[in-house]
This record gives sequence, C-alpha cells and structure tokens, in this order.
Amino acid sequence: MTGRASEGGTADDTPDAVAGGDLPREYAQVRSVDTGAIALIAAGDSRIALASVSGGVSVLAAGSDDGARFGVEARPRGLAVGPLVYVAVDDHVFGYGFDGARRWEAPIDGATALCWVPDQSRVVAATDTGEFVLLDDADGTERGRIDRTHADVSETVLLAGRGEEFLAGESWYLTGFGPDGDRTGEAMLDGTITGVGLLEDVAVVSLHGDRVVGVDADDGAIRWELHLDVEWLAPRGDGGLYAAADHGVVRISADGAVTDVGIDTPDATQVAVTTDGEVACRIDGRTAGVLRPAASLSGVDLDLSPTSLRVGSELVVTAETIGEPTTGTVRASADDGSFRPESRRVSLDAGERTELRFTLAEAAGSRLAARATFTPGGTDGSEPTEVGATISVPPATPTPVVGADVTGVDDGTATVEVSVRTPDGSDLPAVSLSPGGVDIDPEPGRSSVSRTLSLPLTTERVTATTGDGESVDAAVSPPTTPLSASVSARDDGFVDVTLRNDTDITVHDDVRVTGDPLVTPVERSVSLPAGGRLTLALPSARAGVGEVRIDAAAVDATAAVSLDRATLPSAGGTDAPQDGRNDHAHDGKDRVPGADTPTRGGRDTPSTPHPDRDTTPPDSAEAGDASAPATPPDRDTTPPDSAEAGDASAPATPPDRDTTPPDSAEPGDASAPAAPPDRDTTPPDSAEAGDASAPAAPGSAGQPDATPGPERGPSPESVDSPVSPAAPDDSAASEESASPAPRDPLGLDRSLDSDTAHEGHALEETLTVENRSPEPKSITLRSDGDAATVELSPETTATATRYHAAWDTSSIEVPPVTASADDAEVTVPGVSVPVEPAPVVVRPALSAGSTTTDVRLDVHNNLETSCSVLEIGSKGFSTGVGFDGFDVAPGGDVTREITYQGAPTERPALTLVRIDHRQRPLQTLAAVHDSHAPPVSVAVDSVDILGDRDTNVVLRLENEGGAPVAVRVEATGTAPDEYLYAPGEIDALDPGSTATHRVECTVNDDRVELPIELEVTPFNGADGPHSTAVTVSGDRTDNAERWRVDAEDEADTPTLPDTLSTRLDVRSSE
Repeated sequence: MTGRASEGGTADDTPDAVAGGDLPREYAQVRSVDTGAIALIAAGDSRIALASVSGGVSVLAAGSDDGARFGVEARPRGLAVGPLVYVAVDDHVFGYGFDGARRWEAPIDGATALCWVPDQSRVVAATDTGEFVLLDDADGTERGRIDRTHADVSETVLLAGRGEEFLAGESWYLTGFGPDGDRTGEAMLDGTITGVGLLEDVAVVSLHGDRVVGVDADDGAIRWELHLDVEWLAPRGDGGLYAAADHGVVRISADGAVTDVGIDTPDATQVAVTTDGEVACRIDGRTAGVLRPAASLSGVDLDLSPTSLRVGSELVVTAETIGEPTTGTVRASADDGSFRPESRRVSLDAGERTELRFTLAEAAGSRLAARATFTPGGTDGSEPTEVGATISVPPATPTPVVGADVTGVDDGTATVEVSVRTPDGSDLPAVSLSPGGVDIDPEPGRSSVSRTLSLPLTTERVTATTGDGESVDAAVSPPTTPLSASVSARDDGFVDVTLRNDTDITVHDDVRVTGDPLVTPVERSVSLPAGGRLTLALPSARAGVGEVRIDAAAVDATAAVSLDRATLPSAGGTDAPQDGRNDHAHDGKDRVPGADTPTRGGRDTPSTPHPDRDTTPPDSAEAGDASAPATPPDRDTTPPDSAEAGDASAPATPPDRDTTPPDSAEPGDASAPAAPPDRDTTPPDSAEAGDASAPAAPGSAGQPDATPGPERGPSPESVDSPVSPAAPDDSAASEESASPAPRDPLGLDRSLDSDTAHEGHALEETLTVENRSPEPKSITLRSDGDAATVELSPETTATATRYHAAWDTSSIEVPPVTASADDAEVTVPGVSVPVEPAPVVVRPALSAGSTTTDVRLDVHNNLETSCSVLEIGSKGFSTGVGFDGFDVAPGGDVTREITYQGAPTERPALTLVRIDHRQRPLQTLAAVHDSHAPPVSVAVDSVDILGDRDTNVVLRLENEGGAPVAVRVEATGTAPDEYLYAPGEIDALDPGSTATHRVECTVNDDRVELPIELEVTPFNGADGPHSTAVTVSGDRTDNAERWRVDAEDEADTPTLPDTLSTRLDVRSSE
C-alpha cells in the first residue's frame, strides 16, 4: 500500500450514503445484559466483547448460555476478540476463554490497543513506548516486535486484522503490515483517522468530518468516498463491513455501496455487530440489548411466575414471539391442581410480549407441577411450545390482626409499637409494614411479631401487607402538638420558660431557648412524661422588653417579656442595682445565687458544686456571714482580692440592707424570710443543708415530674414536683442532706484511639455505657441522628464503636452522644480532633449496583519513596480484591478502579487497604452511592384508549436499588387532563417491588408525549433525595412494549464528602 489520498471524490465517483444492497436484514432483541458503563467495544466473528470502566468484561453470543462475564484488575485499555477474548491493561495483556477463565497473561508495559490477525494466529498489541508487540493468540508467547514509525505523531492507534495482515491508523497515516511484520505499504490521508476495517482488497477508513473512504490495499489509492457519520467499524468482513452510522447500522461493501441492516441507533446509544452479522448489541447506558436476525428466530417463549401461589391467586404466563407474528392458544395445567380458565387465545406481532393470567382454582398438595403450553393456530406446521415450573402452595392462613400504639414522641417523630398476629395462633406469614418499609419474615412456629417504628406525626394508619398481597390497616393518632410552651418574667430578674406535655405519652426533644434578654442561648435535651411540666429559670442580661424564642421539633414558640430588673450587671458595667434599691456600700458586683450562666449538658448533669470548684460568688460576704456558703475544711474559697474575715477594709453592711439573695437561706437562719409551710425554698440539687446560699452549679438540671408542684425557688433551672417542707432546725434532715449524693444510675465514657487523626485514616471512637442501678435497663444511645438500643443487666456495661475519617479538612468534629433510660440520661460532649497529613492518603468510593459494586481508590503518596497498593477489602464483602502494578511515585496521585462481587451492607463502609512493606493495612472509610441514582425505573405498563381523544397511560415504577424509597411522580406537558389527572406519591417502595401510576390524557392526535418528573427519597438518608426527569412517548394505538422511555443522564460519581462517620455499633459485655 503506497500512495496519497486525493483531494476528495466527485459527485460521480461518490456512492450514495444509503444505497440499496443485497443483504437487507431485520433484527429483534432476544435479551438484555447489565454491563456497567462501557469503555471499549470489540467484535469477533461470532461474539462481541464489552469492557466497562470498572474492569468488568461481558461476552455476548447468539445463545444465552454461550455468554460470560468476568473482571480484570484495572480499567481495560485495549480489547479484541478472536479464539479468545484479549484484554490489555497498563502492564499486561491477558487471554480469556469465552467462559471467563484466564488462559494466559503476558507482561507488556503500556499496551493501548489490540487486534487479532486470524491466519497468523497472532495478537498485535500497540504500546505507548512506540512498538507493536506480536503475541501467540493461544498462549501469549511473544513472537516479535516492530517499531511504530509514527509514534511521535499520535498517541492513539487504531488496529484491524484480516487474513495474514493488519492495519494501523495513526493520526492521518494508514500503514499495512504483512505476515512477518514487514511493512507492506503506507498512505497519508487528508483527515484524522477515527476507525479502520479490512475487506479482501480494500481498507475501509472513517475520517474526522463525517467521511468514509475506501483505500486500495495494493497501491494506497482512494477508490471511493462516502459522506457518512460513522461511530464504529467492525475490524474485518467478508463481502461487506458492518458500521454504526448516525442513523443506524449499515453494511459497506468493497465498492462503497451501503445497505441499511435494520438496527436503529437512538441518541446516546452505541451499537456493534459481529463480522458474520449473526449477533448485534445495542448499548443504552449500563445495559446492552442482544439482537439476532429476525429470520433466524421463530416460535414463542413462555415464562411462569410467581414461584409461590395460594389458592385463589394468579399464575402469570408471559408469552413473547421470536421472529414472525403468530396466533395460538396458551393453556395452563397442573398434575395436582387446576387453573381457571384452562386456556386463553393470543395473537402476537413480531417481537411482541404479553401477560396472560390464570387463577389457581384448586391444589392437592404443598407443591404443584405447573405447565404452560402454546399451540399455534396456523397451518405452517409449527410445533407447540411448553414450559414447566414447580410452584409451592403454602397453606391458607387467616387474615392477620394488626395493632398500633403510639408510645412516645422523640425529636418530632412518633414512636409506634406495631403488633401483627394470627387470630387462631397459626404460623404468621411474612409481612411488610408501611410506612417505614419494614419487612418481617417470622421464624416457623411464630404466630405474632412486633416492631417499633419511627413515623411522622401526620401518620394516620399503618398497613401490614402479607406475601400474597392481602393488606390490613391499623389506625394511629400521634399528637399533633406534643409540647406547649410559655414564657414569663420574674421579679428577681429571671425568665421562666415552661414546657408542658399535655399528652398521655412520654415526649423527648432537644430544646433551644434564645432571646435578646437572656445572658446566653440555652440548649438541652428534655424528657417529659405524660402530663409532665418542666420550668427553666434563665438569668437575664438586661431590664426592659425583649423577645424569647423556643425552638424544638415538637414546639415552636415566641413570646415577649418585660423585665423590671436584670439578674446580672449590665454589659456596660453600671454599678447601680437595676431594681432601684440604694446599695451605697457595695461595688455593684453582687450576684444572686443561682444566676450563673447555664451551660449545655445532659439531663443528669449534677448540680452539686464540684469539690474542686470555688462556688463562692465574686466579692461575696465574709466568713461568718449568714448568707455565705459553707467552706470545706480543705479548701480556701476566698475570692481573689476579697477581704479576710475581720479585715477592716471589708465594707460594712448597712443596717437597713438585707444582702442575702431571695430564698437562699436555710430554714432557721435568722436572716432568711419565713418560708411558707407548703413551700420548699431549697433549689433543686443545691448545696448541703446548712449551706445558706450556695448557688447551683452552671448547667444544673432537675428531672421533670408529672405532678404540677408549688411555687419554685430561684434556681436557674427547676422542675415542678411535690415536695415535703423541712421543719426548722431539723437535724435529721440536715444529716441526711449532708450524706454523699446517690450514685447516678447511668455512666457513659468516650475514648479515642488517638488524640489526632491522619488524613484518610479511620479514627476509632469507643463509648462505654454502664448500668449502675440494681434494675435491668433498656438504654438508648443517640448521636447526630443515629440511635442504638441495648438491654443491660444491673451493674453491667456495653460498648459502642464507630469510625470517623476526613480528607481536605483540618479537624474531625465528633458529635456528642447521649445515653438515656426511662429515669436517667447522661451526655458526653462533642470533641474536635485535629487532622494531620498522613504518609499515604487513601480515599475509596463504592458505586453499588444490583449484583456488583464498582470501587474507585484514590491514593496520594507523601513518602520520599514509591509505594505499592496490594489489596482492598470492605466490610460486608466476602473477599478483598488484589491489585497488580498499583505503584505510586513519591508525591504522586494515582487512581485505580476495580469491582467487588455483591453489594455493600453499610454506608459508609469500613475499608482496609494493604500497602507493600507496611505491617498492618490502612483502615479507612469508603463513601457509598448507588450507581443507578435514583434507583427507580419507569416503564409503560399499559395504554388504554377510552375515546377519540381520551387515553390512560399506566406507568410501572420499580425500585431497582437496595433500600426502601419514597417516590413522588408527576406527569407534565400538554397531554395530562387538567381536571382528571393528579400527581402520585408512594410512601414506601421496597427493593424489587413495583407500583403503578395512571396518567389520564386528552390528546388531539395519536402521538402522545409525557414528560415525567420523579423525586426519589431513600429511607436510609445516605444518598438523596434525587430528582430526575424521563420522557414517555408513543402512539396510543401501539401496545405498551412499543412505547419509549428516555431518561436524562445521571452523573456516575457524586461529590465526595470531606468527613465520613459510621453508625453506632453496640455490643453488650454480657
């Protein structure tokens, strides 16, 4: 081949781009295959290979049993089909059998393209180092190397082999090579080469700019030129070469004639055809449809479902034509039972599929040998088609009884106890609860089950659905306003915020109180029993009118208050008391006991002063003053710069001034006002009896009580409760209050495996919760929206573990954790952990499909030497996956993709990455997202013509993901009837389940186009909500299978978060 391309053919020598031909074909799809996102396509004589970006390879053949799917170590760079499937990765070329078994491997660096040369039994590998490497196609033995003459012009090489020769297209150069690797010729074309294929004496070459030329194999002259947009060319052909053009698949002959073979190519699809034309595939997204010539197909395919039937339920027989239209009868029968009706008449067009339903009338045993038979009605001699299946027949069960009780409200959601039982005590079948998406499969012998659901307060009913579709409802009535709130100002400058639970159930909530009169915002968790009331006495910063706001999931209120005085001195430092009294002997820094600024804490935060803390208010009265707190014998509580007892510099107290804070003195104290006999003036959790004025420690909290109590003392936070007034000079009471405080019933402790975290490495957090009480307790741990419950015996402990990891951030914010039981609660606060650079930073991400999970691993090497990544494994997968040649240079960044078998069981997934020469693998977290987001597919279930203009289009929605989802669907555009149609909402669509949505349409012609908007919200909250749009279109006179559903493209990989945390994993020590 020697020569140079002409400037282009004339009108006379340019064949028609879609001319007639002698091989017209019509193709029909016979099945579909899930392939993943396709990176490479290769066609052989009888098989097509598809390689995905994650390293999965699918082999398609005429028979469904002749295909295979296997995985390689990295993203393929080259692909070819011959007697084996040949795959090139960065540093190896592999040969795989059609069954997916690896037959050989050859170490070749930088292989970028492959082709098979049939008569020489060779595989040619082009490398980015400037060579063609010749390999034996049976065992991978190297047979020679040839320099790439034009490696300096183009990195991209396009190869094609036929007979004893192969072609290489590089930039605008087309080079031919003979049996021994010698150059047979070269042509320089007038455009960049985008594809090459070989016929007997002509090379077919596609060029940039929608052109295809025929190049003479002997002298390199241009024989003809086509104006044709070609996306793909077969590597070789006999009598014609298959090509994917913009309008469909064509066959190009040696003289440039073009024949349409009957495979259309909708937008965003890829197609390929074997060199013999017997197998084709059409790739749409991550699915490939396998097509066969319609002339080679005949008959009817039958399929039976479901595999389990009760008497009175329906057997579905799916009938689909293979090839030509047909008419006949489908009969359903069984040896030990019968169906009603016995047969149905059916008429099917070419490629049409329909469902026929037969009701199981009777069954003699627990298993049924069912058969479906199609008998053709014509006289063409076609044989009947029969398919059989063994179907289980479970015994009939009575309708279950369902009960639902609202037992509490937690953070604005109702806690509902749902019970399901059989009325006669027989075995309970599997049931699903909605909303909530809970599936229950009771053990044999169980007649009842119960589950706790967290549901919105607007929920009106809970539905239990059995496996055979029977549904039973139970009404629920969660309170719409679980809490009420009120705000009032006190004469002493405090603001009372009162929360009331007017329901008959316990309410848990996180409350935040803010407002300009307050010293500081207050946040805390509250737990109010039925009828309970809690009052927070909050210090104010100024007098006057202000607004106080209460925010919680169960209450939202704002109130204005008017304060005559403030609890604390003004921010400007004014010395005059704000209540107007003359205090000429004081310096204006007198503080009322109990007015310390409240701090954040749990409900069980102790309010007794810490033994190492000085609780004496600044500039307080001297020792011996009746209002001064008792001083421990081992502690000097004298404030800095204060006067000593008897010090002449101490200011004298005016005889007409009572400096004792209101209600602070103990009964019997001469300076205290007389307490009413029914009032306890001691602040909750105050200092010991005899301590005349010790203020409550900041953050003190009392437990709420269901009984409204008498007037309160001035503690910063108080709870109304019935009290027994202490008699004056009651020494027994004094001794009792002086004893040690009772031990807290719960203990909670946190430990981290390091004070600092390394970027991309998992930080382990361990929480230890202890039941210190003499009674067993059900203890719930809550943190950042996560909750876990453990049952603990008296004086036992449990541990909870979770992991955190961070990238591109300076710290990990570990959230607070609260442990709560019926009568107690304790909280450990959040903590900030600094993040430091790691020697090796790893960042995995998992893309979950239905049966496989694509893994992407980013690695950054901060070492001064290279490192090698050997293996990765994630929790929930049975085995890890090894890497070959995953080397990262010093300071380098490398990304590899690989595939796990199976789907992840947790989000995010705890992951181990093994690095060469490291004693232990790196522990990290992998972000997880669904590769099909949103995971709900849309199809047309049926089309019903109601009149000249009225048509109902029924859509079928299927959850193809691994978690329950809520779905909102709305049809837009001009077709939906504005009076009849309404959008639909599906509260819970379980994995693998389907639902239908009817669109009532009014149209002026037969063509219908429906834009559909979907909003999908996963229940696990890990990845959503997602909004997407599809367009449903078709002729209303066509059956549903002929309608099209076109979905918009979704991004494969979402933005990864800077920090990840696993859920709490609780384990009891018992």
